[in-house]
Amino acid sequence: MDYFSGVGSLDGLIVIGRNRVIRSFNPAAEKLFGYSSFDAIGKNFEHFVPSAHNGELHNYFNNPPTFENSHSRGKNFEVEGVGKNGNKILLGLAISDINFSPEENSQEIKFEQLFVGLVRDISQRLDAEKQIFEALETAEKANKAKSEFLAKMSHDLRTPLNSIMGFSQLLILDPDLSQNTLQKENATRIYKSVKHLLELINEILDLARIEAGRIKFSIEPVELSSLMEELIALNQPIASEHQVRLINEGVEPVYCQVDRSRLKQVLLNLISNAIKYNIEGGTVTFSIKKEGKKLRVNVADTGLGISEEMQASIFQPFNRLEADKTEIIGTGIGLTIAKELIELMNGTIGLKSVVGKGSTFYVELDVLEKPTEKKLPVIEPSIPEVPIKKSGKNTLSFI
Repeated sequence: MDYFSGVGSLDGLIVIGRNRVIRSFNPAAEKLFGYSSFDAIGKNFEHFVPSAHNGELHNYFNNPPTFENSHSRGKNFEVEGVGKNGNKILLGLAISDINFSPEENSQEIKFEQLFVGLVRDISQRLDAEKQIFEALETAEKANKAKSEFLAKMSHDLRTPLNSIMGFSQLLILDPDLSQNTLQKENATRIYKSVKHLLELINEILDLARIEAGRIKFSIEPVELSSLMEELIALNQPIASEHQVRLINEGVEPVYCQVDRSRLKQVLLNLISNAIKYNIEGGTVTFSIKKEGKKLRVNVADTGLGISEEMQASIFQPFNRLEADKTEIIGTGIGLTIAKELIELMNGTIGLKSVVGKGSTFYVELDVLEKPTEKKLPVIEPSIPEVPIKKSGKNTLSFI
């Protein structure tokens, strides 16, 4: 580590001569160790840095680099210093040895080897690093606890909600309610609300699995054009309900290597949004473009578009754009999950949008030139590690 990328007045400068005897001791060194230069000069450097007596620093003094033409070369150390009162000081030491000629006018050039050391108190920096690491560990534990809580609560809630949804369906289909419009409307509201809540719980479970690194992928060759046709058929009823026309531009069969169900989940989310946030009589256009070794799946709508400011946060969790201005039901984490899933499959997701004209969301994946029938092994993504120090993986059990 370079402790002295910018040397300042707070850096102690010590010049060390033969037998490690101090020749110069600047005011910053005086303040750092508590000795005056008068007291320090003539003392052995080991008096201030005991580790100079052995170890790597000792070896550096005993075997300095060989120099030619007054070149110098240095090395950095972390050492423990001792102040005048016996206090221990954790130091960053940058030391170089130089060849110095004290007799400039002499016909015979004699070089004396000196060591120049810059010292800095790094105790505060290390304390700060320790605090950062502890904070990261605390945050990691809190994140694990959150994921475990969400998983447990989501599971415990699904069972009663499924029952409520089932009973509300029975009420809707009950012929005795066919004449009671108000009760039928209430039963329909219950059904839609519970369905929305279940969708939210399922997405929270997915997000918790992703954050915990527990989501699994079954990677296989997937033919995209047939998948798009399947997705268009699935979304035709909701498109008709919103008076939106679905257009498939068509493409030759192309393959990519992904988890089919997860890619389907992502594209369903993009298509559903394109329909829900479209204008009446608008269109949703599907296209697959092959660009070199990449495939790009585009889902383009003719909606109101998204401003540049809003685009910056559109993939953040629980961020429903202009949710207060629309009655459209949504969870706010569908795009977050879509982004995480695509990136875990080594792809990218993004958008281009013009306010007043519409938006195009795209997914970019690697082309698979020669598909094979055999599925690849199930893979699990690794959990990101703490930047300062490696920590263990989070572990969650999901049902």
